[in-house]
Amino acid sequence: MAEKGNNNNPKYYVLDYTHEELVNILDRIADFEGGVTEDRVLELLEQAQLGDIDTTSFATKDLVEQLISEIELKEGPQGAPGEQGPAGVDGKDFTYDMFTEEQLAALVGPAGADGKDGANGKDGKDGSFDPNTMFAELLTSEKTIVGAINELFQLLKGGEVPEQPPVESKLANVFYGYFPYTVNTSLMNYADIELEYIQHEDAVIEEANGILGKTSIGIVPEACFIVIAIKEGLNLVAKKDDGIGGLVDFDESVVGANGVRVEFEGEAYLLFGEYTIIDGERFIYVVQK
Repeated sequence: MAEKGNNNNPKYYVLDYTHEELVNILDRIADFEGGVTEDRVLELLEQAQLGDIDTTSFATKDLVEQLISEIELKEGPQGAPGEQGPAGVDGKDFTYDMFTEEQLAALVGPAGADGKDGANGKDGKDGSFDPNTMFAELLTSEKTIVGAINELFQLLKGGEVPEQPPVESKLANVFYGYFPYTVNTSLMNYADIELEYIQHEDAVIEEANGILGKTSIGIVPEACFIVIAIKEGLNLVAKKDDGIGGLVDFDESVVGANGVRVEFEGEAYLLFGEYTIIDGERFIYVVQK
């Protein structure tokens, strides 16, 4: 401890203030403009020193430093707004390929529970049979079911079957397949399809006598006309496969047909089909109307 009146020891500053008075002084210092620093506090304290004081009333440097640290600085006035910084570089739009494999895996949730079976569908309408439907596959001279049965009964009874006049026709009962739009680049309607388009060297066309089950016409390129031509009077229609085994009409939203009538060499045919906008394997059916 420093002796009375000795201010040469840097550890002590001998003052004639009590602890409470020193605290009040420091509170006032905190209001001074320019802020509070240790040097400023010590300067003010030295100015308050008296030459001859009671040694029982003094403060140590540790106490001064402690009191300085306890001063709560007041918040200053709001500064002026700073200048606006330069614009940042435009970011790229986030795309699917930016996902990592881990992120993609995290997006997949657990498998859901099996759904309940749907309600039973309504019964379909009763089918109808047209006795005039002709089936070219029959080996009898009569090509209708009733005519073929009568012919067989006549044979079983030992009778003679009356000869039927031959039906001369140079054309098949059914044509099916496709031809590219380059066969006629101005073709916009199935009613304008001519026999020469079907017989064109670029056409992929097959012939049939009548009914066809699910039949592939191959990988059909885009920009082609799928065509099924059925001789009128066979009571047959063409359908396309919907991809799940169902039979549906051909799409007429672009260019298509579901039974438009044309004539090939004087014989009437019904045309079915659609224009392809993407390539892929196509399946068709020829069924009883």
